[in-house]
Amino acid sequence: MNKKIDIVYTWVDWSDSEWQKKRIKAYNNLDNTSDLSDYANVDGRFRDNQELKYSLRSLEKYFPHHGNIFLITDNQIPDFLKEDSGITIIFHNDFIPNHLLPTFSSRKINAFIPFIEMISEDFFLFNDDVFLWPYFSLDDFQVEEKTIYYFSSEKDKHFTESLSYSDYTWKILKEVYPQYKHIDSIPSHTPKIINKTKYKNIQAEFFTYFDKLSHQIFRERESTAFLSDLYWRWMIHHKKWINGWHKWLYVSTSQWWYDSLLEQFGALPFFCINDTSDNNSDDVWLLNITQILEKLFPEKSSFEK
Repeated sequence: MNKKIDIVYTWVDWSDSEWQKKRIKAYNNLDNTSDLSDYANVDGRFRDNQELKYSLRSLEKYFPHHGNIFLITDNQIPDFLKEDSGITIIFHNDFIPNHLLPTFSSRKINAFIPFIEMISEDFFLFNDDVFLWPYFSLDDFQVEEKTIYYFSSEKDKHFTESLSYSDYTWKILKEVYPQYKHIDSIPSHTPKIINKTKYKNIQAEFFTYFDKLSHQIFRERESTAFLSDLYWRWMIHHKKWINGWHKWLYVSTSQWWYDSLLEQFGALPFFCINDTSDNNSDDVWLLNITQILEKLFPEKSSFEK
């Protein structure tokens, strides 16, 4: 961690008509949709509220000493990016076998990311809805040579589905490690430090479950999130990491009034705005997202046109 750490974002342009056709076709071709997890194919799963643009603004301003930036997309490029932005764009078919595509499951996409050779051995995985504040520091993620994983204390209806896959992870870890003690919470949308070698070892140990996940097109109920759930639970069980419970803010679009973010600016190292609204895109909650983010991060980044 003395070296600069790479940043990896995942992003989708849900308004892309060709992508929408591909999504509809993939869903209609499913033999059985009853296996899908809750909210596997709702718009909120894919909707773009310009979060990536503002996340990059926050990254450049409050964590300028990062390594390379990688953007994982499905053959899409954000229209606000400059051609010479310096961000490396990687398409799904660059690192996921073609016979496993298309996919609309972030769990599956994330599970393959540590196999991308050009990404550094240790890297930060960011959702595009993670935003950094002035007190952000790598020290928030390390103590006594261990990594801290942060959990959300917010609970809403959408956590039901997340806790369901958490329970599935509990089941498969308990089978291998009878003394395993489960943490009844989820890390939600936080910056996640990943070590590629350790991840590959865990992936090999649980390859049967990885293989099952790799064939899923949309999120399914009986699957584990390898990178954002199984990986860190395994690391905590083996006392390589510790868990944290505070120092950040989880904002749910279905619950929050965003003006409260303005009042808390700078008091925490980072926050996320998770799109949990199943309403139309002109819903007032969603329209507020861009307005509030513009107030928080008004200065253009060097990545923008």
